Amino acid sequence: MLGTKTARPTPTPPSGGRRLLRPVVVFTAAALVAVAVIVPLAILGGDDGDVADQPAVSTATTVAPTTTTIDATTTLATTTLGTTTATTDATTTSTAPLSGLAFDWTSAELDPSLFPGEGDIRGVAATASGFVAVGWDAEDCGLIWASSDGTGWEPATLPAANAPCGQLLQGMAAAGERAVAYGGGGDGPIVWMSENGGRDWREVPATDVPFLPGSRVRAVAADDDGFVFSTTSEGASGLWYTSDAVVWYQSETPAEYEIYHLSSGPNGFIALGRGPRYVTIGGVDTPAFEVLVSSDGRTWSLAEPVEGIGPEGERCAPQLRAPASGPNGYVIAGPCVGVPGTAPVDAVWHSPDGVTWTQVEIDGPGVPVDEARDEVWAAAGDESAFVLAGYSMILGDGRVTAYEMVVWYSDDGYEWTRVVVAGDASAWAYPRGAAMSDGTVVVVGRHDPELAIWTGVRR
Repeated sequence: MLGTKTARPTPTPPSGGRRLLRPVVVFTAAALVAVAVIVPLAILGGDDGDVADQPAVSTATTVAPTTTTIDATTTLATTTLGTTTATTDATTTSTAPLSGLAFDWTSAELDPSLFPGEGDIRGVAATASGFVAVGWDAEDCGLIWASSDGTGWEPATLPAANAPCGQLLQGMAAAGERAVAYGGGGDGPIVWMSENGGRDWREVPATDVPFLPGSRVRAVAADDDGFVFSTTSEGASGLWYTSDAVVWYQSETPAEYEIYHLSSGPNGFIALGRGPRYVTIGGVDTPAFEVLVSSDGRTWSLAEPVEGIGPEGERCAPQLRAPASGPNGYVIAGPCVGVPGTAPVDAVWHSPDGVTWTQVEIDGPGVPVDEARDEVWAAAGDESAFVLAGYSMILGDGRVTAYEMVVWYSDDGYEWTRVVVAGDASAWAYPRGAAMSDGTVVVVGRHDPELAIWTGVRR
């Protein structure tokens, strides 16, 4: 049911789709820029779906669309910070770390009867007692696994009816011992809850969820008090807050935003999405990615614009996709897209409070359009470090032939160490999600043809 909302002062801003198991892409140099962005969307799930009509849910005052024209020839002052590259296999220790930060990486031995390669693994979250991951089997029925240390995994006890096959579980969020798994399909969203660290689950009845049938849950974030849900249906988006999945509050935002990603930290929640503002790059208008902040998950305000700097110091358009909180604030990772014919540059933006963001370069100078490049797709953090997870494209005969699973880690959000964790010239190894707690980071994904879970333990 909907809770009764009382008037609140505006708080001070705080200080995924179907799988494609074996992507093969053929392209020319001129086409690599588009491929570098589009291919990961096909692999990890796009943002569009067939959903039912739903009226706009925002009750805030509508803000008229605005356009910011970016001059691609204008250069910005920026400092390139150190990046050290190290290589390891699934069981060796990384080398040459920055600032004394290093992780020992291992690959879990997964029972194929519990982790079927014909299925998928979509997300992971840290709980007070370990980690919990979510995915589905070969019949598209929901699966959840729990672990105390990120290396040994057991199947969780699911609701008696399980998820209707075809209604895919797409993600996970947790705080303390409480966790939420979410997903859905043509029949509407699915919400499951656990009160014991993801070992036992119950289904939240559709009558207890305010989302309309056919709506889609895009993202969920959790803190010790409750959960924030981002939903959409036929282009109408909404943010919802609940402490118990029974009483729900429709969140207030300064305009209509389509929110793709959520994260939480000690200072509150951040949301990444697109709204009424546009930027113009090379004469092409595109919706600008924005950051919204909230101290309580109910009332949201707009952070300062996130500016992008290209490989030659020119402005570019940030595509914000991987948020996390860590030892000194928040980070967001994603490509920064420049004018047509230039390759995006992978970047990280750091903020001490979620409001003001500074770009950090993690890959050095931008690569030419006819060379392979890295893509960051997941982020995690705890009180000791930030970790990003992604993959590096391997080219052969004018096509992408393989992916290496790559991580970057930092103890301050500014200086980053890059490590190749898995993959070779003939393998597809890539992440779906990441979580971190007490110096242990878990990355879930695929090392085709199998599902994969990699665990890094800070030394």
